[in-house]
Amino acid sequence: MKSVYTIIAACLLLAATAAHAEDRMTVNGVQYATTSGQTATACLTVKAIGDIEIAEKIRIKGKMYTTTEIGKAYFGKNEYLQSVVIPNSVKRIRKKAFAGCTNLVSVHIPKENCQVEPDAFAGCTAITLISTDDNQLYPVDYVLAAMPKDIPYYVTPQPTSPARDDKVGEILSDLEYDVDNKIPVTKQENKNTFAFIIGNEDYSLGGSANVDFAVNDARVFREYCLNTLGIPEGNVKCYTNQTLGLMRRAIRLMKQTAIANKDKKDCTILFYYSGHGIPDEDTKTAYLVPTDADGKYTEDCYSLNALYTELGSLPVRKVFVFLDACFSGSQRGDGMLMAARGLALAPKEEKPLGDNMVIFSAATGAETAYPYKERKHGMFTYYLLNMLYRTKGACNIGELGEYVGKKVAEKSVLVNSKKQTPTLTSSIRGEWKNLTLR
Repeated sequence: MKSVYTIIAACLLLAATAAHAEDRMTVNGVQYATTSGQTATACLTVKAIGDIEIAEKIRIKGKMYTTTEIGKAYFGKNEYLQSVVIPNSVKRIRKKAFAGCTNLVSVHIPKENCQVEPDAFAGCTAITLISTDDNQLYPVDYVLAAMPKDIPYYVTPQPTSPARDDKVGEILSDLEYDVDNKIPVTKQENKNTFAFIIGNEDYSLGGSANVDFAVNDARVFREYCLNTLGIPEGNVKCYTNQTLGLMRRAIRLMKQTAIANKDKKDCTILFYYSGHGIPDEDTKTAYLVPTDADGKYTEDCYSLNALYTELGSLPVRKVFVFLDACFSGSQRGDGMLMAARGLALAPKEEKPLGDNMVIFSAATGAETAYPYKERKHGMFTYYLLNMLYRTKGACNIGELGEYVGKKVAEKSVLVNSKKQTPTLTSSIRGEWKNLTLR
């Protein structure tokens, strides 16, 4: 009789164990384990690479479960996870859930409070962007409190707390980095992006004033293309002190590259120029100035409209243009490009063409594009690089344009007592400000 009871007890124990047994499933490097009849815990594995979105609902053995918790990761270190989206259903983030994710840049958090245990983000010193999933303002202090204190993160949308708003505003607006050194490195390969960079500084051939720091602008922008945006070295062409013939050859190569790679998914062209620009005195048409042109004869220069026509016709998904130049006839800093000209001219506005182009321009109308002498860059280029530095290249186009426009406008008045107003325009239909450079 005793043996019968023993057998019954054993069966009951097995039944109870089976009732509480975890069912597991791994999807995209995230292992989901059931914790009740309706909920599941998600844990990162070593296969969590690149951009990961944790599922709000997961089907395990034919039944749907809601992810309510992020458990401790199955690793001590992960150098390959770059961004993570945490669904609103998550109410608890356990200790060491993301610990050791040294290249994690972006964290998308639940819009309402969940419990974040200590060291949940230990070692995540690359985080620069914390976001929610809509435009409402939700308190995110609960996540900020769990983040390492030495990272230059910023938050969108900004939280409602005035104290935290001040903190975020200070971080976003006032930190200036040595952008030439310790350039952020991504493990992401942006193999379908091609960059063409021109820095014209030495205008002694044409007899015009030099453009201070234009070569440094170009060379450092190249380093950000390689390291921060993850563009392969063979896809990045950097040219300095280009004559008209050399500029034409570089732009011809850019067109040939676009045509050769037109069938690649999401093929993108980046065009960057730092140097002189000038308007035609009669037509007000804007031109880029090669190093062998004296600025008096626009036939020796490269038409900005011709450039936009070439770029707009490229058979690629996206074209990003960065122009650290003004087209008023002023030189970088004080004075005029042409000594005979006494005042700056407002050039005719050249708009982006085609349906694939985004243009960042350093100045508006008759304004001058100034240098930032302390940083040894054009002012526009410095703040462009500063935003890429602080966000590790993870910001979108709207955020980049807003930041550069705000900082250049403020600094120019402070340092030069003159206006410089960068612009951001696009020919892309629909929502284009959420696009990114990588």
